[in-house]
Amino acid sequence: MNYYTYIFSGTFGGFDKEESEILAAWQKKTEEEKRAQFADSDTLEVVIGWYLETNNYDEAAKWLEVAKERFPNSEDFMFLEILHAKHLNSDEAVKLCNKFYNFNHEYDILLLKSTILFIQRKFEEAHESFLIFIKSFLGDNEVIAEMYLNMSVYLACLDYSDENGEIDSETDLKQEIYLKKYLDAGLESKNSMGNLLFFAERFSLYNYDAEAKRVINRAIDIDAYNKDAWRELAELCYDLGEYAEAADAYKYLIAINDDDKQLYFKCGICYQKTGKCDLAIENFLLQAQKYPEELKNVNFNASLMMGIGSNYLQMNLIEEAKSYFLEVLKIKPKHFQAFVYLGQCFYLLDDNNTALVFIQKALDLDTDLDNFEYENLYAIIAHIFVDLYYQGEKNANKDHLFSALTAYKKSLMYQNMVHRNDPFNPEKNDSANSSILTQIGKIYFVLDDYVHALIYLQLAFRFDETTPQLNAFLTVVYLYLGMRDDATVHYYLIPEEEYEKYQYDKTFPIMDTINKGEKI
Repeated sequence: MNYYTYIFSGTFGGFDKEESEILAAWQKKTEEEKRAQFADSDTLEVVIGWYLETNNYDEAAKWLEVAKERFPNSEDFMFLEILHAKHLNSDEAVKLCNKFYNFNHEYDILLLKSTILFIQRKFEEAHESFLIFIKSFLGDNEVIAEMYLNMSVYLACLDYSDENGEIDSETDLKQEIYLKKYLDAGLESKNSMGNLLFFAERFSLYNYDAEAKRVINRAIDIDAYNKDAWRELAELCYDLGEYAEAADAYKYLIAINDDDKQLYFKCGICYQKTGKCDLAIENFLLQAQKYPEELKNVNFNASLMMGIGSNYLQMNLIEEAKSYFLEVLKIKPKHFQAFVYLGQCFYLLDDNNTALVFIQKALDLDTDLDNFEYENLYAIIAHIFVDLYYQGEKNANKDHLFSALTAYKKSLMYQNMVHRNDPFNPEKNDSANSSILTQIGKIYFVLDDYVHALIYLQLAFRFDETTPQLNAFLTVVYLYLGMRDDATVHYYLIPEEEYEKYQYDKTFPIMDTINKGEKI
């Protein structure tokens, strides 16, 4: 059994074949047979370890007494006794550490003692005990580095929060200080590549991402061509929303001929996330060119074509985007997102009838509510209904506006499902909400419902006060409701270029009633 593993992680990490056979035989025996026939220390060590592993502390205590009777000077059973006490009474565990260390001067006991003291928030005492343990390895720099990194990760996994999820500032600060102290010491000493990548994964597991990156970068300093290290860096940066750095890591993996045959695609996704549509398309096309065999995977092929099309759409190259979305339907004839984006393409090409055909096809699909395109789909439907209203006779087509309201509100609902929002780009989420709310407010304005218009426009302003036309409509709505001071505030927030573009002085003559020299 690996005691170091248990000290740092609370588990022995499983049992080997021989130990498993001992446990299987043990479980078949009666109490008398166990006491009579299983007297050897190896069996008792495995059995007690197994009881600790399974949190059966009563049985562990019973057989510890047997072991102590038969093998009173065994270091293994002293260690197991401390581990047992650690779970039940940490003060008693520290006393045992002191007792057994004074008896045999086994330095590993000081390591165990330091982990218990850290749990008790006795940071200075824990550090002192740990340093004495470290000195026992003088000259073996790789082991020293491993122990420092182990203790740093151990501190990362300790949860000092109370029942309200709060940590007192002193404990929080000390945890951070010692964690970084041990991390610094561990990275200064000699390390194996395998160790570094292992510890990077552990830090990441406990959401210490900055520390994980430091360890990975140290691994890269040691071996700049290590593919595993670059792969971990790329994946970590992507998970953290650091897409530009992730793209650089993927590019490096491409340069050193990593075996991953979808690196160009992953690199393209990163560029797409950073808004570099041209570089995204370039990498997507290189993916298809360099690894055509990957296109045999229907799902991957469709994702690649969708990536190219969506970036062309972002660049307002509608015809190019449309051609790739149509290609997606050849690969997967019932591709929900392709139908939605084609609806958007035809809407932007002023072909509302065809747009509605593709939108209806998307709606006809049996898809779940988690699909990421419902907010876009309903927004397109709303845009089309608004267009239909303005194309016909206004009073006769107010039903189109009510249909548009319903669609915009559904779009808003899907936009605000928890998993929709990008945690790394809250401004993008706020902008999307503000845009939809502004559209709803404008429709209520057209319907002469100024109170509801004001409610939605105010909400839009809270999310993003720079949304186009928002301040203009707020100005006019406030004026219609007789709230001149508020109107004046928003009047002076209208960008000059926007004012001239939409000719607000002609569109909304009521704006002339504002005293242009009177700024609130």
